[in-house]
Amino acid sequence: MAELIFSLLGPMQIEHRRFGAITLTNRKAIGLLAYLLIESDHAHSRESLLGLLWPDLPTAAAQNNLRVTWAQLQKALGTSASDEQPHLIGDRLALRFNPLSDHELDVAHFRTLIDACRRHSHSDQLDCSECAARLTEALDLVCGDFLGDFSLANCLQFDEWLLTQRQHFQMQVMAALEQLAAFHEGASHLAEAERTIRRLLEYDPLSESAYRQLMRVLARADQRSAALDVYETCRRVLATELGLAPAVETVMLAEQIRALAPLESHSTQIALPPVLTRFLGRHQESAHLVDLLSRRTVRLVTLTGPGGVGKTRLAIEVAHRMEGVFAHDFCLVELAGVANGSAVDDAVAAALRLPTSTGHSSTGAILDYLRDKTMFLVLDNCEHLAKACASLVQTLCGAAAGLTILVTSRIPLHLAEEHVVRLQPFAIPPMSGAEQLTVADLLSYDSVQLFIDRATRSLLNFALTDANVLAVARICQQLDGIPLAIEIAAAQARALPVEAIAERLDHRFAWLNRQVAETISRQRTLHTLIDWSYGLLSYQGRSVLRQLAVFAGGWTLEAAEAVSAAGEPCVEVLAELVDHSLVVFGADAERQRYIMHETIRQFAQEELRASEQEADALERHARYYAQIVSREAQNQAGQTLPERLRTVQDDHDNLRQAFEWLLVHDNEQALTLVAQLGTDLKFWELGGFFQEGRRWLQRVLEETQRSFSLQRAQALLSAAELSSAISDFDYGLRCARQAQQLFQELGDQRGEIDAQLMYCDLARYAGELVHLQKQIEEALRMAEQLSYTAGMAKGKQLLAINSVYSIGDSEAAIQYELQSVALWRELDSPFELATALNFLGADLLETGQYAAARQALVESRDIYQSLGYLRGVALAMHNLGCIAQDMGEYAKARELLCESLRIRRHLGLLRGYAYSFEQLAQINEIEERYERAVQLLAAAETLRVRIGAPLERIEQKKNEDALTRLRAQLGDVVFEMEWAKGATMTTEQAIVLALS
Repeated sequence: MAELIFSLLGPMQIEHRRFGAITLTNRKAIGLLAYLLIESDHAHSRESLLGLLWPDLPTAAAQNNLRVTWAQLQKALGTSASDEQPHLIGDRLALRFNPLSDHELDVAHFRTLIDACRRHSHSDQLDCSECAARLTEALDLVCGDFLGDFSLANCLQFDEWLLTQRQHFQMQVMAALEQLAAFHEGASHLAEAERTIRRLLEYDPLSESAYRQLMRVLARADQRSAALDVYETCRRVLATELGLAPAVETVMLAEQIRALAPLESHSTQIALPPVLTRFLGRHQESAHLVDLLSRRTVRLVTLTGPGGVGKTRLAIEVAHRMEGVFAHDFCLVELAGVANGSAVDDAVAAALRLPTSTGHSSTGAILDYLRDKTMFLVLDNCEHLAKACASLVQTLCGAAAGLTILVTSRIPLHLAEEHVVRLQPFAIPPMSGAEQLTVADLLSYDSVQLFIDRATRSLLNFALTDANVLAVARICQQLDGIPLAIEIAAAQARALPVEAIAERLDHRFAWLNRQVAETISRQRTLHTLIDWSYGLLSYQGRSVLRQLAVFAGGWTLEAAEAVSAAGEPCVEVLAELVDHSLVVFGADAERQRYIMHETIRQFAQEELRASEQEADALERHARYYAQIVSREAQNQAGQTLPERLRTVQDDHDNLRQAFEWLLVHDNEQALTLVAQLGTDLKFWELGGFFQEGRRWLQRVLEETQRSFSLQRAQALLSAAELSSAISDFDYGLRCARQAQQLFQELGDQRGEIDAQLMYCDLARYAGELVHLQKQIEEALRMAEQLSYTAGMAKGKQLLAINSVYSIGDSEAAIQYELQSVALWRELDSPFELATALNFLGADLLETGQYAAARQALVESRDIYQSLGYLRGVALAMHNLGCIAQDMGEYAKARELLCESLRIRRHLGLLRGYAYSFEQLAQINEIEERYERAVQLLAAAETLRVRIGAPLERIEQKKNEDALTRLRAQLGDVVFEMEWAKGATMTTEQAIVLALS
């Protein structure tokens, strides 16, 4: 600790090491000491100090005051002429504070920290934690304005100097606060960012950019009301102080935040891919993208650039930085593993976790889900599907006003609304004068920063030194600053010194120069680098890498070993590939999966084709996944259905590829694959892939029309079941009849029973009710004769449904349902049991048996939850809400019905919305919120007309009675006005109204 510590960034404070605080009572002494401390680089003549502090006094009086003041300072600071380095130095002509004395000055320390940040070699201060720490330390020194509110009367020259110092330090403090706020915002330190920006606004309450930054930070922290309060403050301050309105970008940001739905707990919340490496550079590009994507007028941005330039990594970083800005979050759709354009909408629907059971295509389901949402969608790796992506994007942007899309692609989509941002490789050190480059020089280049970071991951003690600086520069130059190429080269630091890496690259690119003269494309550079790294692999490593190219969307160790031609353990080989940065492990560490960058996969695919092993590898791939599906369908491991389903769902892209191969080369196996996915695993239904599943089945059924096999019959039955889910009853009825006939010809009586019952179920929806009872009873008798328990359970369930809708006999229906439930319990079939319990609960509700109904529905809900079948959960909770309403538990009813609506909102179940609106309208009527009840009923009717889903006759009568009562309560004029409000609401507005 120094002998004296001076604090001037705030009211002056002096601390003596031994004697504690020193207080100066003479204001001129304070002014003189402050001036000498700041201007300590030279001595100051007594004459100049007289003019500074006593300009109006006669010379003799001023000189006397200066002598007295100087003596007071010497005494207060303990300075004497005998000190080796006294704090104060003076003679007959000049006075000075000794900069070499034992003291500390907060102003000097502040300047040192700020200068260190300015001199520090980094690619961007926004990403430098060291500079952030320095800025934090510097700002901790600041306790107010320079010298607080100190001033000297009638000392114009001193006051001018004081004002200059204050303004200078204010500017430095504000700059430091801006830099620190940007760092915290970029690093998602939202609380720290908020505190820093608020402190900045204390210095500059007219900084509109600071208000915008604070609004963004608060929105990301789910404090949207607070963010809008900040906007109001900004608007008021600008109007009062400057007579100005906020800038357009400020208004747009406020509108965007205001448009966000108030209930955020059930937003899409699809997790970003884990970030496995540090994000380096690209701060200018990321800031530009965030700014661009934040504008309400910008709907589509395409990030283009060559392969390996870092488009995906930048897109993920931008998504992280925009987290919380969109009401329904964001979704990343990885399209690298999608082989053809017809599957793009399926991939998007799957990424959004959407069921496609509303009678629409996958595109229709996506539109229904996104139409009234504020969301950020990232479509990654679109270049091979550009036409299909452009078509889908144009449709989505036209229908979903709150949707913003970021596309990564090597080529633009060429749409009118598209904003193209071209991403270039990292800057590289100059070729000329490279031998004069220093470590500090190189650290200013992002390409070098990336190489060092990745090399350190391979070799912990790697460092950039004067000895290797030239080699690192040569590597980055040879690789044209392409990030992926640099990462691959840096991975070799584990086995080779950087000088050796640079030398080998020199030889490799000398050959390339001879081949393509002086016009080396960046893609050729990357290809050559991958080829070089490929050449460093062991023989088995090269062989396995080639064959891994057949995977789509990642793979497991077991899958790699199955597809490998050698069929031997691949652990060590995969470790070698990971070490060389050709394969990544840990993108989903929980499920132990590997992935490969698309550019590397394309290289491996070329090598695989050249080796003439592609056909065999593709066959092994398809056979392996067909085997996996068969294994999980037969439940050989004794796992639960969700566990088996998850194993299959992880490899959805691989299944798509396997299906395409099987459809061409072994359509009987393709039949088996889709039948097992649909019938045994409920893959299509529980996963929500109704449209995709039905398309697969249609294609394979068309290709196998002459097939006379059990697999075809099972596929026909699966097609009928999926057709029921998407309300295509005509096609479903045809498939059910063909399945029944084929099962009969094959002598499979159980299959025949299943097909007949499926036909009856579809006929009920299609309105063919005349002979249903007889056909169901016939199928049930056959099942009983065979002791076919599943057939008996299905038959009882259909008899129950028919009893309600055809005969109106709820008591008989309940008896059938109880028998069906008992049979499903005996079979230990959770999905079917949950469905039967839901039907039972609904029938018990209609007969007023509330306790029994609640017990059945709670069990149904719990089973659906364990299966991850949210559609069933929403239905069970809706029925539980109806029970609570009938029992007069209105608060509980509202809670259950709102929770059901939130789930339906998440899934985009439009018909479910209508049911929720209608039931919540009843609650609002009971609570005498008549206007809201009318609006909800109007919104429900408008929605039903739009999607073609009229109410059942009994429910329609209930609605008509409710409308009659509401009209009587409100009168015709008010009723019609509220009805018009509800009828013109968007679906999302109606949901917000229902949930509020």
